[in-house]
Amino acid sequence: MTRNKHHPSKAVIYCRVSSERQVKEGDGLNSQETRCREFAKAKGYNVVKVFKDKAISGSLTERPAMKEMFAFLDTQKESYAVIIDDISRLARGMEAFVQLTTAIYARSALLMSPTMAFGDSSNEKLIGNILASVAAYQREANIEQVKNRQKARILAGYWVFCPPVGYKYVKDTHGGKLLVKDEPVASIVADVFEGFASGRFEHQMDVARFLEKSGAFPTDKKGHVHSSRIKDLLTRIIYTGYIEYQKWEISLRPGRHEAIIDMRTFDRVQEKLGLRAKAPARKDIRDDFPLRGFVLCSSCHEPLTASWSTGRSGKHPYYRCKTKGCDLYGKSFPRDQVEQEFEGLLKKMAPSEAVLDLTRDVVLETWKQKKSEYTGEITDLDRKKKETDQQIQVFMARLLETENRSMIQLYEGHIQELERKRTMLSAQAKQMYTIDTRFEAAVGTVFDFIGNPHQLWHTGDLEDRRLVLKLAFAQRMPFAKETGFGTAQYSLPFKVMGDLSRQNSGLVEPSGIEPPTSCMPCKRSPS
Repeated sequence: MTRNKHHPSKAVIYCRVSSERQVKEGDGLNSQETRCREFAKAKGYNVVKVFKDKAISGSLTERPAMKEMFAFLDTQKESYAVIIDDISRLARGMEAFVQLTTAIYARSALLMSPTMAFGDSSNEKLIGNILASVAAYQREANIEQVKNRQKARILAGYWVFCPPVGYKYVKDTHGGKLLVKDEPVASIVADVFEGFASGRFEHQMDVARFLEKSGAFPTDKKGHVHSSRIKDLLTRIIYTGYIEYQKWEISLRPGRHEAIIDMRTFDRVQEKLGLRAKAPARKDIRDDFPLRGFVLCSSCHEPLTASWSTGRSGKHPYYRCKTKGCDLYGKSFPRDQVEQEFEGLLKKMAPSEAVLDLTRDVVLETWKQKKSEYTGEITDLDRKKKETDQQIQVFMARLLETENRSMIQLYEGHIQELERKRTMLSAQAKQMYTIDTRFEAAVGTVFDFIGNPHQLWHTGDLEDRRLVLKLAFAQRMPFAKETGFGTAQYSLPFKVMGDLSRQNSGLVEPSGIEPPTSCMPCKRSPS
């Protein structure tokens, strides 16, 4: 469609700013509208509508006000003038400029601006194309300038992108912004890493459940945390106090922000993520059937399922065997019977106070010995750092001697990987000097659980109960309606303490006579 040659009497104004900051802090939209209205008044146009795109810098299809303006023009029978303050408000690239001007002219509208003249003559087209190219250059130059500033900040140890969950930005005394811990989310992130590294969370689904129940970690509208966010969270090295940005070839380096976790914990998590894939955690485990998936059928040794059945007196909970071909297929076991028997097992697991005291003393003594060994580990890390430095020097020498482009790229890759390894070793050595002094308190918490696992099961929520199953038992257990649970396979701590409790050789002095004088077993003279 060709442009309408008649002089229009009505006009619409199109304004745009490309950032949220311009919307909040500037007056760009109103200033553009004011200049365009003054221009329309001088030309004798009656401004019918004003279309404003706020914080829009994407493609043309992402401009709602532009689409709304085209829809309005499509409904009009007479021609309109489309007034813009400057060509950069319309487009900052030749392709977009041509696309938008063509779309405007196709609607029998005239494109006008107080800063330049649009028209059909070769001079007007040339000027329009030149100004569109200049606008594109300015846009690309601005992007490049911002990128260079961001790159310089990262090289100086500052993160410049959206803060990772668990951090927030505050103004830095040296200028710019600095990441700081955002509590309580930062502590939740630390719990996730430590729990996954220690095996408390066996699957990423366990992490998702923990985060959804935390009450502070950001979730989607349905209150869920997607698995992709879990993987992203667990692989972000920024939580160790270090930063890198491989897209800009910025290698690993210490950041200016405070670490949420240490490098050793991060490494253990990465090792776990690299293990063979495990079966996903069940999504059908609910508070009303905490033993689902743990209790096995005594006949086919497959996990029992569970559900509610409706009877004459209401709904009743049952565990069931759903394995076709099994002798007990379709048989139901009342939930109360199964879980009461299980709680009885938990009560019997608690070791005596004497055994607990002995074991606690042995563990603490072992920890003290382990602390003394850290000096040797630090020396070993220093040795590895020196070896890495020597390897870097070797590759640097080879790099200077060769002119082969392929070999240059190969040596540069080796050097970059070695520098990353050296940084990781430095971080580990640094953190070795700060031994976790909370170990004794943590031991107390562990032994509180070992001393009374039934207490956590009885008072805890679903996550606590699943934790009891993981920590207390080495294998899942079969259940028979007549005989109950079979022989339990306890985890190593409970097995060892059970063996000690059953011994009658007098390894532990009876309580109430004298307090133990040593953490080691007392020898009795033969009778």
